[in-house]
Amino acid sequence: MSTAASVARIMGFTDERIEDLKTAVAEACINAMEHGNKLDEKLTVGVILSLAATELEVMVLDAGSGPHTKVHAPDIDRKMHGEEPSRGMGMFLIQSLVDEAEWVSSPPTGSYVRLVIRVD
Repeated sequence: MSTAASVARIMGFTDERIEDLKTAVAEACINAMEHGNKLDEKLTVGVILSLAATELEVMVLDAGSGPHTKVHAPDIDRKMHGEEPSRGMGMFLIQSLVDEAEWVSSPPTGSYVRLVIRVD
C-alpha cells in the first residue's frame, strides 16, 4: 500500500485519492489472502503497479479461482441491525473507491483484481 501511495503522490494524486487507493489495495490484499489463498501461509499474494500519464493500475494476484458472486450494493440498514452479516462489503467498497475494478479468473494460475485510479 505504501508503495502504491508513494507512486500516486509522485503522479500528483490528491491526498483524498491516495487514501482511497490505499484502502482499495488493502481490501484487495485482504480478500486475496482470505478468499483467494484460503489463509494458506504457503501461498503468496502479488501486487503489480503499472502507471501511465494520468492513471495508476494495480493488480492483486492470488492462487484462488476468483469471486463467484457479482458486486452488489450492501443493505447497510440490515447490516447495522444484525439482519445480515457485517462482513461481505469488500468488493463493493473497492469498486466505490477506484475508477475501474475488474475481477478476473485466470486458471490454472489463480485470479486477480485489476484496479485503476485516475489523477483528477
